Amino acid sequence: MKVDYPPYAVANLIESTIDKIDYAKKLGADAGVKEELLSLYNEVHSELLNLKSFISVNEFSTDYTQMLAEALNKVSKAFPSGYGPSRIYSPLQEEDKPIFKRQQEGREEEIQKAFLQFKLVFDFFSKVDFFNKDLVIIGSNGAGKTFLARGLMNHVKHNGVIVSAQRILQLPEFNNIKSQKSTAEELRKIHTADKDNEELRFETSNDEFGILFQHLLADDVESLKNYRKKVQESQKVGLAIEPPNRTKLERTLDIWNSVFSHLSLSLDDGINIRAHRDGISFPATEMSDGEKVALFVIAKTLQSPENGFVVVDEPEMYLHPTIHKKLWDTIENEIPDSKFIYLTHDLDFAASRVRAKRLWLRNFKYPNYFELESIPKNDIPQVLLMELLGSRQDVLFCEGEAGSLDEQIYNILFSNYIIKPVGGCLSVINFTKAFNRLPMSNRKAIGIIDGDYISKNRLDKLQSQSIFPLNVPDIENFLLDEVILQKLDLEIGHTENRVDKTKKDILKLLKREREKEISKYVSAKVDHYFKDTNVSSGKSIIGIKANYHSFIKEIDIESWAKERGELIDLVLANDDYKQAIKIFKSKGLASIVGKNFKIENYNQRIVMLIKRDKELEDLLRQQFPDIPINPDT
Repeated sequence: MKVDYPPYAVANLIESTIDKIDYAKKLGADAGVKEELLSLYNEVHSELLNLKSFISVNEFSTDYTQMLAEALNKVSKAFPSGYGPSRIYSPLQEEDKPIFKRQQEGREEEIQKAFLQFKLVFDFFSKVDFFNKDLVIIGSNGAGKTFLARGLMNHVKHNGVIVSAQRILQLPEFNNIKSQKSTAEELRKIHTADKDNEELRFETSNDEFGILFQHLLADDVESLKNYRKKVQESQKVGLAIEPPNRTKLERTLDIWNSVFSHLSLSLDDGINIRAHRDGISFPATEMSDGEKVALFVIAKTLQSPENGFVVVDEPEMYLHPTIHKKLWDTIENEIPDSKFIYLTHDLDFAASRVRAKRLWLRNFKYPNYFELESIPKNDIPQVLLMELLGSRQDVLFCEGEAGSLDEQIYNILFSNYIIKPVGGCLSVINFTKAFNRLPMSNRKAIGIIDGDYISKNRLDKLQSQSIFPLNVPDIENFLLDEVILQKLDLEIGHTENRVDKTKKDILKLLKREREKEISKYVSAKVDHYFKDTNVSSGKSIIGIKANYHSFIKEIDIESWAKERGELIDLVLANDDYKQAIKIFKSKGLASIVGKNFKIENYNQRIVMLIKRDKELEDLLRQQFPDIPINPDT
């Protein structure tokens, strides 16, 4: 028989169970039970003390109190009823010790099982903040969302609704209106059947749509009848007549008409809903599947009780992204006292629930273990962050956009990472640092940025933050390595002077663009100096001015230009191609290769070559000595 536990029951159960454990520990030590069992006693004892402290400053819902009390009661029953403060401890007789040892160790599995169940209940509800705010739980197919939904339904019980539309819905036409009492009973049976179904599937009953709208119609008629009665009574005694409250049917149509500007709904005959588009009127039964789903979820959500829960499975089902966000925003605003719990795999939708706590449903073990991971607020955009946290791989941030050369190359060289291009150098740096600040011990991020004009001090600082600059100005230069040119030459048919001519042409271009290259170098160095160095604070205006002049004095444009010019001249004097591609940044380099090799789109040709040539792939990867191929190493 089910026991209803009052709010104080949890505190009482904690106290009595702690007493039992204390007594069992003393007897167990006296009887010489194994250390593993004593350690289990200590673990349970410690967890209960934590819970005792926690509940002293937190309030829980009635449903959660019941679940926690039931789990605690199982832990308590795992210890013999004779243990506790009412029994004065006395050492065991020698002949009793083997018997007691056997009895206690025989209960180890029962205690372990009950304790695990208790921890699952407490840990799960801790992670969802005891349903004190809206939740978005994100999980891929097979992650256990259906089983989690079953657990949530147990928590919701009669204090909420489950909203799902995983079947194509049929909205019938009506010839009459049933009574409010009969339609309410039919809806109750559908909801109860869902909750009692062991093989729970979040699928809408074939009849539910029709029953739901029959109930809305009956409620509408009943409300009108009650309002007329109220008006008549007010008129008799001369009271002012207040306007009627909006019925759930009226609210349903109002929400629809505010969201769907292209298609309005009305109840022209008082029984059947009609749709209106571009001056044409037709039965709502002829609306599209997505439109029917939207109408259903609006009506179903409004059935939630005051201060209740709305559990929504796949809120984006059948709905266009531009619609489902606006739809759920409008519904949330209509019933602001309700708590919404969304189960979804749509990251954009999850990010759009700004007032909700977001959780990843990472893993599930039957029957009731759910690995949930909180998605914290971070400098990384929420959609990107959720995508990254949804994978178990470490992350490599790089420059460029989706499909860019950077992403293609790093996907080949570092296949054990998630490769994420995030735009420019600054984004790579910021996202890498932000990801590594997340409270996760088993995940990390690295960043690779272009190596254009980076000083030794800046290089060391970046590497200490897991950010690794290329040893060339950008990824295009990375593909100009002489080994790659020779490999390509052999693949398309060796020609005696092709590689040498390419090298000479690139050196000639460097000579022509010498002054331009010096200017780019100095500009970049000034930019890095301002980003990496701050003006020292001063105690007065005079002090600030002095510090500012000291700061500016370090910018020596002429010296930096002379230094760069001398390096370029040395490279040119020695025909040092290897050094040239390390210092020279120009978008015309790839076109030189294409012209000499008579191929179009040199970069893509090289990407395909690296994919096919394992030796070349390994050789290129050696240029990143500080980045492990396998992140765990």
